[in-house]
Amino acid sequence: MNKIKRGVSLLLCSLLFGSAVTLGNVADVQAGKQIKTETKQTINNTKTKKKVSDDQTSGKTGRNEENKAGEGAQTDIAESKVTFFVLPVYTQGTTAISIDRDIGIGQIMDVGFTDRNFAVAVYDSLFEAGWMGTPGQSVKEVLGSFTGMIKADGYARKVTYIASAQMATFIPSFEIKDISKEFNTQEEANKYLESLVDEPGAVQYANKKVEKKTEQLDTQKPENELIKSIEGIEWLRKAGMIDLENNAISDLSPLSINYLESLGSAEGLTDIDEGKKWFGEQLRNTHLNISLNPVRKYPVIAGGRLIIKQTLDQAFKLGADPVILIKPEDNSDENIKNINLSIPYIERGGLRIEILKDQDATMIQSTNIDGAYLDYDKLTDEIFPVRNVSSSGYVRCGLGTDNVLWYYGTAENAETDMSTIGSSSMKFLINHMIRIYVKVKPEPAETKLTLTKTVAGTDEGRFRPVKDAKFKLYKAVRDEEGNFVKGELYQPDEYITDEEGKINFSTEIPNGDYCFAETEAPEGFELNSDPVFFSVGGGEMEITGGEQTVTPTEGESTSAGENSTYIDRYSPDVNIKVTPGTGMVLDQIIVTYFDRKTQKNTGKTFTNETGEAAKNAAEFINKGKGDEKEAGVIDGTVTVQPIYRLKANLTVGNDREKTDFVFKKVSAEDQTVMEGVRFKLTCNHKHDKKCKGLISPESCTHAHNDKTGFVDEQGCTWSAEEVSKADGIVKFSELVSGEYILSEEATLDGFILPEGTWTVTVDAHKDEVKVEKTEKDDSTVPQFEKKDGIFQVENEPTVPFSFIKVDEKTGNELAGAEFTLYQGDENDADKWSIVGGPVVSSEEGIVDFSRLKQGEYFLKETKAPKGYLKPTGYWKVTIAVTDDASKKVTFEARGDVPAISGNHIEGFKVSNRETSLLPKMGGNGTKIFVFSGFMIICCSLVLYFRFKRKGA
Repeated sequence: MNKIKRGVSLLLCSLLFGSAVTLGNVADVQAGKQIKTETKQTINNTKTKKKVSDDQTSGKTGRNEENKAGEGAQTDIAESKVTFFVLPVYTQGTTAISIDRDIGIGQIMDVGFTDRNFAVAVYDSLFEAGWMGTPGQSVKEVLGSFTGMIKADGYARKVTYIASAQMATFIPSFEIKDISKEFNTQEEANKYLESLVDEPGAVQYANKKVEKKTEQLDTQKPENELIKSIEGIEWLRKAGMIDLENNAISDLSPLSINYLESLGSAEGLTDIDEGKKWFGEQLRNTHLNISLNPVRKYPVIAGGRLIIKQTLDQAFKLGADPVILIKPEDNSDENIKNINLSIPYIERGGLRIEILKDQDATMIQSTNIDGAYLDYDKLTDEIFPVRNVSSSGYVRCGLGTDNVLWYYGTAENAETDMSTIGSSSMKFLINHMIRIYVKVKPEPAETKLTLTKTVAGTDEGRFRPVKDAKFKLYKAVRDEEGNFVKGELYQPDEYITDEEGKINFSTEIPNGDYCFAETEAPEGFELNSDPVFFSVGGGEMEITGGEQTVTPTEGESTSAGENSTYIDRYSPDVNIKVTPGTGMVLDQIIVTYFDRKTQKNTGKTFTNETGEAAKNAAEFINKGKGDEKEAGVIDGTVTVQPIYRLKANLTVGNDREKTDFVFKKVSAEDQTVMEGVRFKLTCNHKHDKKCKGLISPESCTHAHNDKTGFVDEQGCTWSAEEVSKADGIVKFSELVSGEYILSEEATLDGFILPEGTWTVTVDAHKDEVKVEKTEKDDSTVPQFEKKDGIFQVENEPTVPFSFIKVDEKTGNELAGAEFTLYQGDENDADKWSIVGGPVVSSEEGIVDFSRLKQGEYFLKETKAPKGYLKPTGYWKVTIAVTDDASKKVTFEARGDVPAISGNHIEGFKVSNRETSLLPKMGGNGTKIFVFSGFMIICCSLVLYFRFKRKGA
């Protein structure tokens, strides 16, 4: 029972869908009298039904029965931007013009359409209008009876095909909906519709159709699709509109009334009124749009019932060959700035038209060449002189003339069919292109490398540059063993290391093997005779794009040359590719160009840190050449120079010049060698501006700073110690040039240790050493003298001299006694000089003058201990270097001084007497005696006067 109910439901749905489809078809028939159109203008179009009738009894010859849509169906006057058109469906063999497109186009060409593109446009217009004629009609009859629009303009179009249908679904419920899909070709659209297959009880399709969607673009068709000849147009006698705008038509002779009149006679036509009524119909003109065509040949008068559209804003667009020039590589422009553009030969009735010299009629309508102007004084019918041409660009020349295009037309609102003469103004537009090319060429590559000169033997990781080392460049060759050796001098130039010890070498140099050889070492360094070898691999640079070959207007085809190209603002972009050779990297690219503003050669460098130097250089050139909107900065020859760099930096060390400081230590007494005497040599360099140590100690250029730890804020701290050997020799080895301070740190027993120092000046380059006393008047420091080619310095033997200060009565040691030692003329004490002390006795009473050289001295106690008497005299002390201990030190008292006891072996003692053991001048005792005497005198006077009174 359920199956029966379901079957009945499906049957009812099918009947309902069929009714809907039928109603849809009826609606299509009525709505199909006009094409579905989306447009910016109001127009009339035709929608053609599917079936084509064989009945040719209608009043309009060539029209299919079911395509009738009123008289206005074929009179599309305005162009739509987007049009939807249902393609007619024809049956093979039912038309006069074949529905096979290629065959049909051929049929049209056979009646006189010599331009295939024109024939194609005519065929497509007839096909879309459903006006393909019926069997038995001639092609001329079909063409001559067509009253619609021939769409033959030169604008590009985008054509797609929309396949659509109605789809009914029965599961899960009954539903009808429209489906569509857009395709690039009609074949794809048809195939899609074929794929829509009914599925009984589930899906059914109806009203399958293909619509052609045409979108007009603002650009012109490719040149090979443009119409160049209108021959055959005469057979479109009754066309409502023939749109030929924006093609490449140059000759309107087929419209000549004389030609049409003779053609009518040949065809036996009697309704043409001497050609005045060749086109159109009674009270209706054929509209012809030939705007924006490069028409150069016009008839004196065109045929009748014709309206030719040609407004002032849409002048005849004449073609002109571009003016092509190549700017000389020296960038001179005398022959470029002033250019005479040619005016094409334009004739009317066999005579050249005259160009108006009026500035309001003939002018440069527009140009993108800055400063260009028309020289009216040199303007002729043949020459359009443009001056101050500064770059490639276009010059849109507007040419005015008194000539007009005459034709016959009928008044479409008149009561009678009268053909009267009319005219269309003639104005011409010439788009002249001026191409001024400049060359882009490679500049010979340069190789860049860095040679770094450093101090040899420095601490690891410590960089010490060597300035002012001189080198020359040589070729390198291989010897018999295959090793590189220095060859001939490559170039005489001398290269000198800078403050950083570097030679930044950059020059044009062929690939090959080379070496740098040091020719002169800077002061303080040894010459390094080992050449520094390296190989140059260069690289390859490829310049592509632009235009490799240019043919000047007056000249032969010119090639830019190998790896070069020509550019202007319209040329294709330039590409640069650089491939460095083995062991090389691209360091930078230098682009040199002639600048439009400064009119000078200008360089721009593109470094290759990011690996995009070639890309950036090409982008600069492409921007610099300009474009359609603006001329670029490039106004002359462009050179592209790659700079390669050796991957590995060359480094060579220099040893500093060094020498030895050698001397012998001997005894002054008998010239015997002294072994074991210790000396210290200290660098005396102090920071100054020259050494840069004032900036920072680490920056000091002094040789001792080659190694760490030998400088401080003040200067160099380097020092070394040496001890005299058994032969008395002291040797300080490998000293660099500079100033040093030599001090004797320890000597032998019995010899004097000099208190002063010597200044040692070392010149390692000359292998010379000079030694002078630091203080010239220091008698304690012996002179260095050369004997037998070697420095020799003496040490004088000495005798230790000390004694103990004691109390004269108790023998206890006394502290605080001060003694001074003098030398000089004993008879002239005022000129004595101090040679020792003052020395103060210690707590143990010791007075130690260390060691004294042989000679005579004078010892004075210059200050006595508190409570003791200072002697008024002195002691004469004699020091003798002798083996007799009793004679090494002897004393002789001079004046009131205590005697000195003891000997050199057991030690000497000097006593002091306490002041309480002697009367003292001005003490308390004298005061008592004075007072006592005074009292006695007073008592005597008292007694005297008393006795005297009694006697009285």
